[in-house]
Amino acid sequence: MGGNNVERTESYRETWTYDTDSGSWTEIETNHAPRARSRMAMVYDSNTNRILLYGGSTDSSYYGRDVAADTWEFELETATWRQLNISGGPQLEVFVTGAYDVQSRRFIVYGYTAQVEFQTWALDYQAQTWENMNPDNSPRIRLPGDAVYSPALDRVLIFGGAPGWPGTKTTTDKLWAYDYDQNRWELLSGAAE
Repeated sequence: MGGNNVERTESYRETWTYDTDSGSWTEIETNHAPRARSRMAMVYDSNTNRILLYGGSTDSSYYGRDVAADTWEFELETATWRQLNISGGPQLEVFVTGAYDVQSRRFIVYGYTAQVEFQTWALDYQAQTWENMNPDNSPRIRLPGDAVYSPALDRVLIFGGAPGWPGTKTTTDKLWAYDYDQNRWELLSGAAE
């Protein structure tokens, strides 16, 4: 779902599936998809067999400031999108990242607000609630790298990104780990901030 072409200043609202057996992509026709966007957090929830999507930029330019703060689910069996009407959720800026924490059954999202407050949120799909986790020690990455969940560590990992964006475009080699049970970020590699 989503993506943009900066050169042609257009965003996409398409939903595609990939067949690992045939090695081919197929576009799925959907009636009620999220509006076109890019740089959102999107994960597979293995407990409910759904794709969950949060946020992103609805502006087709790379530095777009039109931000979506909505949450959607894609039901794989029926190939349908549905907006989740959950009040009190994140209000994060354009660049967000996230991963599905299998142990806690939470969609963990990391990003920053318009006031440059770095936040970590957890979506409990079953309860249909977002929670601002407010961990003590948070990364300070304004253009976060990709997030994944490590079953071996039971942690959400974020590697890389650009801490000083847009003022500086330097990147970082830091690897951060988020422990939902301890509500704590830990720097695993790279120089301390």
